[in-house]
Amino acid sequence: MMIQFNYEEAELINGLCDEADPSPTLNGIVTRLETITVDDEGLIPIVKSTISKLQLFNNETFRNILNDLPLDTFKMYPTL
Repeated sequence: MMIQFNYEEAELINGLCDEADPSPTLNGIVTRLETITVDDEGLIPIVKSTISKLQLFNNETFRNILNDLPLDTFKMYPTL
């Protein structure tokens, strides 16, 4: 299966990876997304869709994605 991130999802992941420790983990990014405080109601569906897409990856495929930062909204990323 291949996953494509939209612009908002990619920016959210890119931003969290910039803020995270030097080697962010899949679980760490998902946890940060789950605990994020969203003031803008419009961001809630974006956060939820980002989490659901990230949960399709395993740690190895997520590390491969991190090697490609910033995420490209035109690229299809392989999952498990």
